[in-house]
Amino acid sequence: MRADKGYGIVLMEQNRYTQTLLKCLTNSEFYSPASMSDVEKAFLTTDNTITDLHDNNLISEMEVSFMNVTNPHLGKFFGIPKIHKDLVNPSFRHIVSKKKN
Repeated sequence: MRADKGYGIVLMEQNRYTQTLLKCLTNSEFYSPASMSDVEKAFLTTDNTITDLHDNNLISEMEVSFMNVTNPHLGKFFGIPKIHKDLVNPSFRHIVSKKKN
């Protein structure tokens, strides 16, 4: 994997990487679990808000087409090690990517 701040490539045991990120995701101070129903409800609420804004002439048709997502999908969560802070036990920069790959 690549390192944070462009410092090169990092080799790490996959189990260590996975456990570190799972520990982060299960920290209830920052994250909470969401069901697919919750996610679908959030997408629907967003669509309804965009429609309401357009119906009230607050956004244009062009803005509606820009904001509407026809095939929504969840992002990919991963971490990039911050080896510039600690080479042996780096913390991670948490990323949620919306790339479709």
